[in-house]
Amino acid sequence: MQVEMDTLKKKHTWDLVKAPEGANVMDSKWVFAIKWDGEGNRIKDKVRLVGKGYTQQIGVDYDETWAAVTCLESVRMTAAIAAKLDLTLWRIDFVGAYLNSLMKEDIYMKQPEGFVEPGFEDHVCKLVHTIYGTMQGAHDWYETLASTYEKLGYTSSQADPCVKYKCEGEGYTITNTYTDDVFGASKTNKEIVKRKDEMGNEWEIKDMGENDYFLGMRVQQNLSAGTIKLTQWPYWEQVINRYNLTHIHPQNVPLPVGIVLDNNMSPKTDSEREQMVNKPYRPILGSVMWGQLATRPDLSFVVSLLAHFQANPGIEHWKALMHVIGYIKNTSDYRLTYSHDTALTPVAYVDADYEGCQDTKRSTLGFVFTMSGGPVTWSSKWQATVALSTVEAEYVAMLRCAQQMKWMQSWLDEVNVRHEKPGNTKDHGDKLAA
Repeated sequence: MQVEMDTLKKKHTWDLVKAPEGANVMDSKWVFAIKWDGEGNRIKDKVRLVGKGYTQQIGVDYDETWAAVTCLESVRMTAAIAAKLDLTLWRIDFVGAYLNSLMKEDIYMKQPEGFVEPGFEDHVCKLVHTIYGTMQGAHDWYETLASTYEKLGYTSSQADPCVKYKCEGEGYTITNTYTDDVFGASKTNKEIVKRKDEMGNEWEIKDMGENDYFLGMRVQQNLSAGTIKLTQWPYWEQVINRYNLTHIHPQNVPLPVGIVLDNNMSPKTDSEREQMVNKPYRPILGSVMWGQLATRPDLSFVVSLLAHFQANPGIEHWKALMHVIGYIKNTSDYRLTYSHDTALTPVAYVDADYEGCQDTKRSTLGFVFTMSGGPVTWSSKWQATVALSTVEAEYVAMLRCAQQMKWMQSWLDEVNVRHEKPGNTKDHGDKLAA
């Protein structure tokens, strides 16, 4: 806590003043967390002072709250580009990111618990910089960092504004920013040092060295082999241990062959509801969903299916979820691999069933795109309307796939990466009728 207070004082986060009459004085609290590395090892205990922003008044204490973060698709596409172009991955972390933004409004906060200044007990903190927990904190930091990137000569992607690139001579650097974490790739080690120094001259940063861990994903780059691998096995181990699921038997497939799930399996009597009282269906499914979004396209369909029942899951839905956990337990070391030896051109695979949902008769579409030999973006979800034929279901799936393809082509154009145009992008699908 003292380290956090020293950081707050160093960055001149507030001034002590007497609260004006009628001012909305926000409270704060201390939040404790544990940081882990890519191997699942505990690195350090962390504490942060967080404002209780939910007591702020819109139009008085803040206006804008939105803040963009990079898409996981962008991170994987950057890894695919880095593998193909032999770029070296690196990572930096901004120290006390939100504390770098100047506060635009007059915000008052009670002095932190345990650190009230002697002789100034009747004073409050008038924020000079934003702090974590304030409603506008994320937005202000996003704008502050975006202006820094622009000042340093980076160009932003319109498809994902948190992806930026910089060309200087023969050099090329591309970055993805997720709040205060930067996932970067550059052509040479000399260029990496230069880019880090540029940003370090603007803000206090922590050099994380080679990028071996990002957003819960373990990153493994082998420059001699020309490969980059993304995996989440430490994350899966944490999930299984957190929910005491070590007793679940390993499975070879995500769901039993031929399984049918519908809303009729949801609890209808008190005894059926009692069976589900102590079963954390939604927290476990949410944990699986994050893993699916990051590195596991093979879980996309089952997560989409099981999510439809999370409002009122029954015992059969719970059994299906435990089967998924068993599959994860058996495949926790699965990883995405991008290789220099495979074409960078996006390759699409798309398909759809017909009336797959037992309750609404809506069809399910699915697609996956690969670059440099590994999946970079995927989706499986119900179609918005009921298809009247298999042809219509396939057309809807192909349209959604084409939209994603267009976004990817724009993304690649905007970060100055040479690639084949949409007409040459390969599309594979079971669409003979369509």
